[in-house]
Amino acid sequence: MSKIIAMLITVSTLFLPSIIQAKPISIKVAYENNPGEPLDVVMRYWADLLNKKSNGEITLALYPSSQLGSKQDVTEQAMMGMNVITLSDVAFLADYEPDLGILFGPYLTDDPQKLFKIYESDWFKQKNESLKKKGIHVVMNNYLYGTRQIISKKPIRTVDDLAGLKIRVPNNVMQIKAIQAMGATPTPMPLGEVYPALTQGVIDGVETQFQCCKGKNCMSRQDI
Repeated sequence: MSKIIAMLITVSTLFLPSIIQAKPISIKVAYENNPGEPLDVVMRYWADLLNKKSNGEITLALYPSSQLGSKQDVTEQAMMGMNVITLSDVAFLADYEPDLGILFGPYLTDDPQKLFKIYESDWFKQKNESLKKKGIHVVMNNYLYGTRQIISKKPIRTVDDLAGLKIRVPNNVMQIKAIQAMGATPTPMPLGEVYPALTQGVIDGVETQFQCCKGKNCMSRQDI
């Protein structure tokens, strides 16, 4: 964890004039997860630790629940030079470096460590350099938030069970195409819109991590 914190501090200060200035530095961190979800808990830990390690000179201003917009919105803000960091996944980076989309393909590896090795490869380093030229700086790439799940109003035991179902997916090409290939109808939308969409019958199920769905109260639906 200390190594990750060091990475966060080092990369963040690259965008700022000088750490030795008297004026405190505040960095915005935006993400779509709700307060209390595991990612939010980690971010609050980081914010507290960074504040202590810098003697209050550097603070993280946290914006959970998509307060500053969707992942795409915040990524675009960062590319324009705004003071913001977002927690995202590689699938969204495929909008700016298409080849990276393959890293979010279903069943790519059976072990997270194998995936992390790809991030150490020359291939990924080349893609990362391309992202930097477009204004996107990857702070860390060994962050894993869990496996993907499909939670639905009806049991899904085989791929055939997905036929005709409207499944919420994040708004990126890889996940849209993957769900489409399985026979379902992909319905891109931010996590914050999932619960009302389920309630109103706009979608039949959700593709995301289990902890995200729980944080959005999807599990409180009696038909899920």
